[in-house]
Amino acid sequence: MIIFSCILLFVFLNHKDTQKDKREKAKDATEMLQRVSLVILIRFYILMKGIYLLFIEKNILLFEKTILSLHR
Repeated sequence: MIIFSCILLFVFLNHKDTQKDKREKAKDATEMLQRVSLVILIRFYILMKGIYLLFIEKNILLFEKTILSLHR
């Protein structure tokens, strides 16, 4: 996704336009790249949180099983 965004940025800036157009396109491309980076960061956070919660849940279940087995 990041590589794709960099390619778009490169293609965006390579068109033969006036200097003002290039600056506007660079600004637009930078904003687009920031949005894509934010989306990737949010997805990574959700994935890590899911893995963390799954790990905690499994540890709680193992702890409960251990307590129940010791209680018997």
